[in-house]
Amino acid sequence: DRLHGRKRLLVAPPAASALLHPFPFLHPSHAQCQASPAALGPAALAAAGAFEIELRPGELLYLPPLWFHEVESLSDATQPYPQTQP
Repeated sequence: DRLHGRKRLLVAPPAASALLHPFPFLHPSHAQCQASPAALGPAALAAAGAFEIELRPGELLYLPPLWFHEVESLSDATQPYPQTQP
């Protein structure tokens, strides 16, 4: 649940991994991509199934496992980051 502020998220499905080039599992930068989603261009991202979402106060976004995301704060923002374990 968002406490206050707005954020823009660029979200891409696991199938976009060929485009985003995530680092290998044992790499120190594991869970990060070698290619920035914002630098790839809208046409390439749309072809990979990526889309943008803007979160406002009171909204919640669930990201399924292995989905890529890049977050940009559009204003001063505070929010909790609950993490669940399977």
